[in-house]
Amino acid sequence: MVKVSDWNLVGYVSMAVLILMLIVASRQFAIGLGSTHPYYVLVNQSMDLFGMAVCIILFITILFDHRINIGTIYFMAFITLEAMLLFWDFEAWVVDGDPNQVVFNRIINYYNYGFVLVVLITFWLYIKHLTDVKDKSIYWVEVTYYSLFAVGMAIILTNPVTEFVFTVDDTTGLYSRAPTYWLSLIAPLGLIALNALAVHRYVKGFRKKIGLYSYTLMPLVGSIVQYTSYGMQIVYIAMLFSLILIYGNFYVERGQEITRKDAVITEQRVSMMVAHIQPEVLERTLDSIKNIEGNPPETVEALQHFSAYMRWNLNTLGVTKTVPFATEMKHVRTYVDLEKLRFKERLNVRYDIRDTSFNIPALTLQMLVENAIKHGITVKEDGGTVKISTRSTGHGHVITVSDDGVGFDVTKPIVDDDRSHVGLATAPGGDVRRDHGDQKRDRPRDRGQGHDTEGNHKLRDERR
Repeated sequence: MVKVSDWNLVGYVSMAVLILMLIVASRQFAIGLGSTHPYYVLVNQSMDLFGMAVCIILFITILFDHRINIGTIYFMAFITLEAMLLFWDFEAWVVDGDPNQVVFNRIINYYNYGFVLVVLITFWLYIKHLTDVKDKSIYWVEVTYYSLFAVGMAIILTNPVTEFVFTVDDTTGLYSRAPTYWLSLIAPLGLIALNALAVHRYVKGFRKKIGLYSYTLMPLVGSIVQYTSYGMQIVYIAMLFSLILIYGNFYVERGQEITRKDAVITEQRVSMMVAHIQPEVLERTLDSIKNIEGNPPETVEALQHFSAYMRWNLNTLGVTKTVPFATEMKHVRTYVDLEKLRFKERLNVRYDIRDTSFNIPALTLQMLVENAIKHGITVKEDGGTVKISTRSTGHGHVITVSDDGVGFDVTKPIVDDDRSHVGLATAPGGDVRRDHGDQKRDRPRDRGQGHDTEGNHKLRDERR
């Protein structure tokens, strides 16, 4: 198995080669500016130089990302092959028409025709990597694919004898297409069609498909234009823009993958922390403190409530299932008893529980009651009353937590005090809203008349 460090070494060598090719091409372009060439030669060479520069930038960003896997290796291969196509296309324009470079001109064109097929094969392998398809039908697609590749290579390699694709005049050194040039397009167009079919059938995800489709459609359009209009070499540039789209999609997916992994790591860390918390040890410690001789009765009572409160909180850490409302209500009463020990007659709690035949997420009700006590009652000088009520309706189960505390004006924006707030925004499992009105629910109460919090929990009764 090849180590990541080995791939990094290959990447650095490839980057150096790409930069060297760009330097050589740029120097040749600068020298050629003073000579008389048709306008389309300079346009094609300019596009090739631009494409090579873009390839180098893309290659460097991936290489220095330091997250090498099989996907990045395929993509770096794409970029390298694309840059090489652009470089040799540039060189083909440099030597075209030079009688002293006839052999080199032929070699370059053989290379370009054959290398397009290699790029398409690489794209096919990339699709297989993305999909990891086990479908038997892909076998026949693959057989057809490699058969077309073999046909395409045979047409190019036999061109010195058949001259079916192109010729280079020995006297002028000029490249020209053969009347049967269309034969050289059979294999590339067939491979492009099979790539499009594979993307449609095997690749999942609309955004991913768009980028991959572009790598089939843009070169196809470029090939048609190039076949009907000699002089403008746009196939390689079309492939480059498709590569940029795939690159964007590649990094969007990379970001999503990193986010998912970070979430999993965070969850694992929390699970490890919870695993180290032992409720039994805490409970035994609190019992030992409670049983110390001479403890006042209020201290013993407070420790009993606190022990029960902490036991439930710890037991529900990491719990994702709902719990019976009666169980949650028992925990709320324990919490209320603790708060009444602290605030004594300033805190009164009334219960109007008419419906308990449903489940809710653990700690949801306790959070709402705590919110009412902390922000409604305890900040009022003479305290107040919190009312907890439930009822059943035709649409679900309604929980209401109300208080006659200080209240607040909902028309004013919430002040950002740089603190993390958990409350109604984190209450899961239903539609939770605050009511501030005596007659209409959307009218805010005057400050000092408290507030209501109502949750309409449309939850499935898991006990039936």
